[in-house]
Amino acid sequence: MHSKVLGVCGAYAGVECCTSAPRNPFSLANLLYVEETGLAILAGLMFAVHAVAGISPGQSVVKLTQVDDLELHEVEDPSKRCAGNNLNSFFVHYTTYHILPLSVLCKMLTSPVLHSLIISGFAYLTYLIFEFRDRAFGTTKRKDPLFKEVAGWPLLGQLPGSILEISRPWEAGTIMTLKLRPGFSITLPGARVIEISKPEWIEYVQKTNFENYVKGDMFQSLMADLFGKSILVTDGAAWKRSRLVTSRIFHINTFKIVVEPVVDQTMHEVLEVLQVAGDEGRDIDFCNLFNRFTLDLFAEMTFGTKLGLLEGNSAVKNEGGEGYSYPEAFCDAFNFSQKHMDSRFDVAVVWQWIQKMNFRATKKMESSCHTIHDHAYTAIDERMSKLSTGDLTADDTLQKDFLGLIMLSHLQKGHTLTRDELRDDSLSLLFAGR
Repeated sequence: MHSKVLGVCGAYAGVECCTSAPRNPFSLANLLYVEETGLAILAGLMFAVHAVAGISPGQSVVKLTQVDDLELHEVEDPSKRCAGNNLNSFFVHYTTYHILPLSVLCKMLTSPVLHSLIISGFAYLTYLIFEFRDRAFGTTKRKDPLFKEVAGWPLLGQLPGSILEISRPWEAGTIMTLKLRPGFSITLPGARVIEISKPEWIEYVQKTNFENYVKGDMFQSLMADLFGKSILVTDGAAWKRSRLVTSRIFHINTFKIVVEPVVDQTMHEVLEVLQVAGDEGRDIDFCNLFNRFTLDLFAEMTFGTKLGLLEGNSAVKNEGGEGYSYPEAFCDAFNFSQKHMDSRFDVAVVWQWIQKMNFRATKKMESSCHTIHDHAYTAIDERMSKLSTGDLTADDTLQKDFLGLIMLSHLQKGHTLTRDELRDDSLSLLFAGR
């Protein structure tokens, strides 16, 4: 393990730590060579304590030896800290206090520097609360007569409300839309969200002035781990390329060859599930049943293989219980990733901070994306293998599902087929259909 420079504390070079002159409180840790950021934070805190208290550091020195496994050696005698007198020896100078002396504490509390910092901080906070009294920090005031601006919490905007409604975002959003339509805006820290429902406005955004309304970096970061660079998250040339490829699917022949046969077959399976449940007097969760129906339907239309979520009366099984097979695992991964993605949009600006605190959901999202991507890669690798051996040459062979149509469109346009691009294009159709 090689040490890394993570911070520079103080106003002098590293050689200053090897001088015998009285220590300046602002040179607590002049050059910090450590691997863990925790030591950098500790040094920064000690630096602040010394600066405010005006005390002299110098209890001991830690020498970091740059070897495969990082070793710490404490030098009890501060006079030995000059060993080598060059920058090749890495030092972190710190002060140890088992019990903070009362005199030091009193000196800190009565320090003019500390008082100035507190007064300045309070004044700045007061200004921020007044400036952003009804909207989130980092947003600008708008005067749009055509739609309403919903007042929010000082500095936070609608963030508290979004967190409280995170379990029912669609209901909360629908209620607000019906109440404030045809247009309103809310604020989150660093971002403004504008909701429109008037047909003329939607046409202006989606068609008339489409190039002006991009998804942007934040939108892409929210969805990149699942959708990669698909049409759902890209802008500009990348969006146009995906749009040209997928536009082939929206044709009358596609509905006749791909959509209609799969819908008929899957609907028969739904009727069989209802028949069995009726004969046995068993309750049916229609939301769960229709979710399985749409996922099974679009999985077959996209990749040409059925998941089997409606077979063997699986629609009434408990997920995670006995018989929790691959189709069940895929369904669970699909549902969780969709729900987790929605929750990110509810707290869009701070979603990465929340994700770091919610370790369990983060790990499950990674596992869900892995399951979904593997399913797509399995189908893609099989098709590309057949293409390389000449087993898939006729257009009618590739036109049996969405993946084949996407591959055919790329080939006709002279594009190079890549696994990731085919994965992104096919998954965007699967999620959009669902």
